[in-house]
Amino acid sequence: IRDVTLEDIEWARRLGFKIKLLALILRDFKRGHVFASVQPALVPQDMVLANVDGVYNAVSVSGDIVGESLYIGRGAGQDPTASAVISDIVDAGNAIAHGVEPVEPAQAEDLALAGMEDLHRSFYVRLLVKDRPGVLAEITRLLAKEGISIESVLQRPDGGRGTANLVLTTHVCSEAAMASAVKGLSADASVKGKPFLLRIADFAQRLG
Repeated sequence: IRDVTLEDIEWARRLGFKIKLLALILRDFKRGHVFASVQPALVPQDMVLANVDGVYNAVSVSGDIVGESLYIGRGAGQDPTASAVISDIVDAGNAIAHGVEPVEPAQAEDLALAGMEDLHRSFYVRLLVKDRPGVLAEITRLLAKEGISIESVLQRPDGGRGTANLVLTTHVCSEAAMASAVKGLSADASVKGKPFLLRIADFAQRLG
């Protein structure tokens, strides 16, 4: 999260999102692939998950039949953390006192990690670019080369320094395509520095 700025939080708000740190696990049961990550992501403001703040954490579970289930509770801060630690100590003490054998973990399934080409989602892209005509067309060309289309564009001059902050959101594309596009953008003379990416959360998302 170190590269997320106050400006990103404001850009996200203007686009209708909040930035949340998400742990994400996706599984393809047919092919035996799994994807797991922990990263900041844009969550639509009208989702309950976007409004889980303070010491509260949330777990969202999506199933083919039941849809989405959301579980919210205190999970951060000194009191909730102390409560969880004390609970674990009491459980361990009871197990030792009553001779309860520890539960052996289930045997790990033979799952392969999903490839970047298997994961498709939308992206938030922040660029610092030269403030001159034709730059947006060049950015669009580089993205289109990888099959990525732009959904929205926000731009703001960078304090008279001859550069501008450019924020794009994309339509759904693969992680592989975006990784290739970032290489092209980083090498382009119109782009100053490395592009900054955030994923846009889609809780109906599947691998493949």
